[in-house]
Amino acid sequence: MYKYFFGLLLFAGTTCEGQDEKPVTDLSGAYSMLSQSLEGDAVDTTFTERKQLKIYSGHYMMYVRLSLYDLASSSFGVGTFSIKKGKLTEHIIYSASGTIENTNSFSGTVKVSKRLQGYEQVIPEIISDEGRVRLTEDYQLLRAGLQSPLDGTWKLTNAYTINKKDTAHNNTVKYKTFYRGNFSAGSFGTKSSGEKYTIAEYGTFRLNGKNKLKETITYSTISSGNGQSHDLDISLKGTDAVTIKTTDAAGIEEVEKYIRMK
Repeated sequence: MYKYFFGLLLFAGTTCEGQDEKPVTDLSGAYSMLSQSLEGDAVDTTFTERKQLKIYSGHYMMYVRLSLYDLASSSFGVGTFSIKKGKLTEHIIYSASGTIENTNSFSGTVKVSKRLQGYEQVIPEIISDEGRVRLTEDYQLLRAGLQSPLDGTWKLTNAYTINKKDTAHNNTVKYKTFYRGNFSAGSFGTKSSGEKYTIAEYGTFRLNGKNKLKETITYSTISSGNGQSHDLDISLKGTDAVTIKTTDAAGIEEVEKYIRMK
């Protein structure tokens, strides 16, 4: 019913005033959205079925959003953030939604308030198909695990499939963010038919030694993957480059190379 363009901050250069409550001074962590409420002259609705995760790590952030009723509307975005005097500014540098990607950056500033389980974000006024509405989102801080050398935001630089002697390269745009046991991933690509698509997913991860990574998907655009775990081989090159590889039962290898965003 309600269409928003890419990010959680769906406006550019706007400062929003929220409730005068305890300000948030640090957002490091992974947050799951509990509810999203829209209030206006023609609407007063709260959604709890929308699956959305935001991870703040270092000075980068990433969001992924999925609708259980419309998987084609999956979206994600990545960018930088800062928080000062209880006001959060997100600067999205890349985002994608369904069949559309947005390489133009945009920013927004909101006032955020602490809640018992996490924080609340209020945008007093946005434009929707129901006119001007107030948007309130409540987030729950997820339990954090141990720090890891993967913590941070990573950008895919090279991806290819090795099938015996054949190597096929993949031009997908992809970002991943890890933070203390939680991860998110978003990719935008083109099918052989020419159709564009977005895949968004999030879940938990665990490092087993230096070269093994186990990811468990909580929610994904590809719903058959929900709850599935994957054992991956990783190779870190210093602190700012990593190769992640999977090998299926037929011996086909999927290789992804990432660099850390700074």
